[in-house]
Amino acid sequence: MSSSTSPVLEIDLDDFWNQFWSRQLLSCIETLANATETFRGKSTIKPPYRIPAADGRGDVFFDDVEMLSRFANFPTPTQANFLTSIRNALASNNCNEIVLMVPWFRDDERKLRIRYSGSLNFTLL
Repeated sequence: MSSSTSPVLEIDLDDFWNQFWSRQLLSCIETLANATETFRGKSTIKPPYRIPAADGRGDVFFDDVEMLSRFANFPTPTQANFLTSIRNALASNNCNEIVLMVPWFRDDERKLRIRYSGSLNFTLL
């Protein structure tokens, strides 16, 4: 039985940008320099970590990579329910911020500030 392999494109970021990515620009803030910095681990957005909201209502931002990692460990339906619950709590209490005590390591607890300012922002206090 013979094995066949698919062709593989090997390309550096500069060439990829020039040949493909720059043709798909959605906004004027996308630059090769921003892409390079992001791949180097330097955030070009503030807060620095972002994922699409599981409830389909924009993005969710995190100040801390550990908080992002823990949130990402929730199954997607759990993320969606949690985000919907946060949005409901904010709306029913007519506020833009919640400080939630959450379990952390073993018996420790941490305060998690969740602010709404067009998107949800999570900050460990």
